[in-house]
Amino acid sequence: MTNFLGEFRDVLARGDDLPTLPTVALELHRVLDNEHVGAFDVARIIERDPALATRLLRLANSAAFNRGSPVGSVSHAVQMIGLKHVGTLCLALSVVNAFSSRRGGLGHRSFWQHCAGVAFVTRDLARHIGYRDVAPEQMYIGGLLHDVGLLLLDQFFPTYLQQSIAEAYSQACPLNVAEEQILGTDHGEVGGLLLGRWSLPEPIVAMVSSHHQPAGGSRQYRDACWIVYCAEMICCQHGPTLSLEGLNAERASFVVTSLTAQYDVASILDDLNTSALDFVGDGRQ
Repeated sequence: MTNFLGEFRDVLARGDDLPTLPTVALELHRVLDNEHVGAFDVARIIERDPALATRLLRLANSAAFNRGSPVGSVSHAVQMIGLKHVGTLCLALSVVNAFSSRRGGLGHRSFWQHCAGVAFVTRDLARHIGYRDVAPEQMYIGGLLHDVGLLLLDQFFPTYLQQSIAEAYSQACPLNVAEEQILGTDHGEVGGLLLGRWSLPEPIVAMVSSHHQPAGGSRQYRDACWIVYCAEMICCQHGPTLSLEGLNAERASFVVTSLTAQYDVASILDDLNTSALDFVGDGRQ
């Protein structure tokens, strides 16, 4: 086993050569906790980050949100989408953008399409079963960012990722199991450590950290971790999936079967068309 985890913690502590979230995204979350804040106040903050403002306008004019006249200003976009949802979207867009300047071996389009799929299913599954301990917006973000550790490994620690992939292939096991053997951790915990450094909300960090090992996750958010796990299993069985992860089809089938008696998977996956691609694009500005 390598000393990857110690090395990664050192890198996190130094902050060397790792992606960062723009201060605008973090400020938005602080401001949106104030019930007296309005669309104009939020728009002024977003406009300080031209890249974020551009992506939000593109999203507001996409098929996922707009069925009427074109949206030409950030304040109009905020009013149309809604304050709470705008905060969630800006956080997610900032994370996508944080990884867009570097390229590794992962295809960004297929990666984010998978993540968007898990996000949609996570949110709707939580709603379907009546889970309310974590807000729907945070459930969505937990699903969207569940594999961000894979992207981090791919772009900043490619040798370690390739060793894990080779081990998974050699042992015919899922990638996260091989990561545990090679790295002493898996990409869930790697992603959770990064998001914790970014000071993202605790439920999101917990869901990302434990999405492959929900039974061992934070007791407070264990049910949320299980929902993300099930959402990924549903996408593993029905698509979109990441073949790189090599998730067990039998296990996926068991989870999906246990849910689908009263849960219409097909209706949820119908959302995974242009809506997902409108949101994530291909990782570029």
